[in-house]
Amino acid sequence: MEVQLYSEINIISFLFMILVAVKALFSQTLRKSRATFFAGSALFAAATNVFNFFWNLGATGYWAIPVPVLYAINIGRFLSLGASGYLWLLYAAATFRNTSIRWPSYLIGAAPVAMLAGLLAVSLVNGCAFRFDENGVYHRGPLFLAQFVLAYADFLITSVSCLIYARDKRLLERKGALLSTTAVAMPSILCAGLQLLIPDMPILTVGIMFTFVSSMLSILEDRISNDELTGIPNRADLWQHLAREIRQLKAGEALYFLFIDIDQFKQINDNYGHFLGDRTLQALAEILKKVSAETGGFCARYGGDEFAFFVKCADEDNISAIKKRILCLAEQASRESNLDYPLYVSIGAAKYEAQMPDLQALVTLADANMYENKGGMRDAVKGTGGARRP
Repeated sequence: MEVQLYSEINIISFLFMILVAVKALFSQTLRKSRATFFAGSALFAAATNVFNFFWNLGATGYWAIPVPVLYAINIGRFLSLGASGYLWLLYAAATFRNTSIRWPSYLIGAAPVAMLAGLLAVSLVNGCAFRFDENGVYHRGPLFLAQFVLAYADFLITSVSCLIYARDKRLLERKGALLSTTAVAMPSILCAGLQLLIPDMPILTVGIMFTFVSSMLSILEDRISNDELTGIPNRADLWQHLAREIRQLKAGEALYFLFIDIDQFKQINDNYGHFLGDRTLQALAEILKKVSAETGGFCARYGGDEFAFFVKCADEDNISAIKKRILCLAEQASRESNLDYPLYVSIGAAKYEAQMPDLQALVTLADANMYENKGGMRDAVKGTGGARRP
């Protein structure tokens, strides 16, 4: 009965991993590189289930499997697990860098897998990690624990790295996603430890499956809380983060809210088409993400061509510098991008006051300030008396 249950759980987990991989490849939420790494990680996790299935049947004597094949199966299950962790690390790197993966990430991630392959190869000769006797009975070697550690190293590196980055105030916008990435790998790591203590139960298989269930739920949550076009948080997520930051304000701290829109955005859509209009929204989103990273602020798409940004600042001089930074980056984007027109934005600012009745009052005040100063701030940055409109 135990052999049958072990096998059934591995089969169910295998089918689930295949489904996850297919869903990831055709996901509208994940970019191509992220989808490839995520699907690859799930496929190697599925391969681990296959090797676990045959390993259990052979190790328990349920099937008479030749000893050389048993060696191949055991090596395969650890290498596939290590490869799954390696691709998970690359998936996390692609997610939070939003750029192509650099060589150091490839090399750092590949090191544990390479060491694992070396350990398993050496074990074929001297049984340092594992061995099978002539009767096909499995025996642990003195370095048995090392193969587990190396197989899970990339999952652990990813979790620890994301946890460290989540403490960086400059990455406030991504804190939730970083903590989520840390959390989803933990069940698999904890189950690996339990598997060492209870080798006859499919705990590891369940842990891997739970990890990818959590991952898919996290991706779904990301799709709900993020604006699909620009990739930054949407209005609903803005309210949650803004309310939390206000609750956590300490004595002497000030929070400023910026309301931003694209000048004459309707004319851009009418004259150049909605495709270039979408690219304009994406360009402004990238600018706000950059400023958020520089200042520890939080940006979101409020709706249409309207965006929001809030940050804790010492005084109005700091917030003025941030507004000028946004305008300068918009002017730079106009020169360096392939847009056929200049990118002009208007910005309004408001300071949160404890007597405000609700958060909407803060937004309304910043919106009104934006229309009062429309164009003036940009002209000051450009040093001209007037601004050319698209």
